[in-house]
Amino acid sequence: MLQSDVEAQQNLAPFLKHRVLRAIVKSFTNSRTDDFETWAKNQQVIDTLKEAQRLLDNGYISEQDMEHSLLAHLQVSRSEYHSIAEQTCLLAHGDAAHGDALLPI
Repeated sequence: MLQSDVEAQQNLAPFLKHRVLRAIVKSFTNSRTDDFETWAKNQQVIDTLKEAQRLLDNGYISEQDMEHSLLAHLQVSRSEYHSIAEQTCLLAHGDAAHGDALLPI
């Protein structure tokens, strides 16, 4: 983060005071392609973080509840992804019930 340009740092600095938002910002550094600045300059990302900060600042949601909701959403998204991938594999390689083998996902 500190190696990114000033604009990227300024965009994300306001979100570092909340633990849950700080964790999201930190996750932008996890990319193998080192695209932190891409996330930091994405207006949709900034708007989403601003709304999350507004909810936290005004007491509409606690950090713990927000973290729980985000983790639950990620788990559902992961399940949906695996379900879609499994269906795609079935469509592409036939149905195991009819003697066709499935490729591992």
